[in-house]
Amino acid sequence: MSSWPRFAYLSEIQRSFSLVRRASCLRESVVTSDDGVPLNVYEAGDRRGPMVLLTAPLGISCVLLVPLVLQLERYFHVVTWESRGLPHLLPDAEPDLSPLAHERDLMAVLKAFGKSSPDHVVSYCSGANVALLSTASGVIKPRSLCLISPPVDVYVDAGHDRSDYQKTMLPLLERAAGEGLRFAALVRAMLGAGGMESKDELSDLNNLPFATSVSTLLYARLHSPWRRLAWREALSRLQAPVLILHGDRDDYIHPQTVQDLTSVMVGSTLRMVPNVGHFGVCESSVMQDLVLDFLGRAPAASDALTRLA
Repeated sequence: MSSWPRFAYLSEIQRSFSLVRRASCLRESVVTSDDGVPLNVYEAGDRRGPMVLLTAPLGISCVLLVPLVLQLERYFHVVTWESRGLPHLLPDAEPDLSPLAHERDLMAVLKAFGKSSPDHVVSYCSGANVALLSTASGVIKPRSLCLISPPVDVYVDAGHDRSDYQKTMLPLLERAAGEGLRFAALVRAMLGAGGMESKDELSDLNNLPFATSVSTLLYARLHSPWRRLAWREALSRLQAPVLILHGDRDDYIHPQTVQDLTSVMVGSTLRMVPNVGHFGVCESSVMQDLVLDFLGRAPAASDALTRLA
């Protein structure tokens, strides 16, 4: 049974954020994956419409996707979920955080809606990991795939240009995943997370994974396994048309990373969006219009393209 979203992991102050209040468009339910892990699932729009599966960043609140959901729900049945482990922490055992577990979660979510595949997939940030793996392996067969600011690094050891985040933060998370709680606590301390005060709503919500040392470790283990996947081989099997949207002011993911990703996927298209940063999915009407244009449902698409010129 669906209900209004509770977002129980948010503080009272965070629940007053304008972005969180706009999340009233979402209907919440809980789906249990095949290994017993509960997943918070959110939907919007008419269930009779084509389904857009919106894959969210690993370990990040779905609240960040609300502005895009508000655009998509006018034309589509939009479904998304929060990755295993966060915000639910199982009391007796750490959940399986492997890429294949996330792929099974995707299938559990689809099954809950009586689907074997969505009509379209739209992903944001590390949600692209799950979207690309599931599509390339043939687990789902969407008609189209749109990736917004994907961090998938097909040349992780090649020494190509990287952002400061990619050069520093990602290796720290990878090391924390291997070394455990004490190193995760150190990473959290380095980030100043213990006394973190929100500078703005987006930053506050984006920093939720670092609320505690345990959540920091879990976040690290959510991300680490994806760094060493044989992405070039997997993506060579991809058949769905792919659009990649990336802000030219994104200080998390370097343009070289998305250019490299585009180069290994036959038939994919990269569009750089001027004057847009990593949170363009929330802040940029141009980026949102380009998603709708790609999905074939954008009355204002020509305006978006004009603004890009």
